[in-house]
Amino acid sequence: MVLDDSSVSRQHAEVRATEGSAWNRLLALWLLRADEVDAERAMRCPAEVSPGIYCLRSRGNLDKLAAIGRPVILPLQGDDGMRWAVLLGVDVLSVRLGMGGDSFDIDRRQLERVWNGQFTAL
Repeated sequence: MVLDDSSVSRQHAEVRATEGSAWNRLLALWLLRADEVDAERAMRCPAEVSPGIYCLRSRGNLDKLAAIGRPVILPLQGDDGMRWAVLLGVDVLSVRLGMGGDSFDIDRRQLERVWNGQFTAL
């Protein structure tokens, strides 16, 4: 799948990659149940999202995120507005993203065209 400045929304028109859906996916990866924390609370990024689970909003590059080694939420700027993806993995040439219920690999340079360096991690 190719992800460039215009394809964030076109190729995922059927999947509204909202911030809430990205948070739901991230919370599920951490195996947090809805009765422990919900996406709405997590989106506010309180210092402690759940006992022992902390939230961090920051800026960085893909090498920094690879060093963190955890899934993070990335805001992506498409032609028709913001979309949010969960960064699932990074290697030398590509990244694995999750948007909605889909996962796909794209070239690192393609991601960098639509990502401003901001991320949120648990």
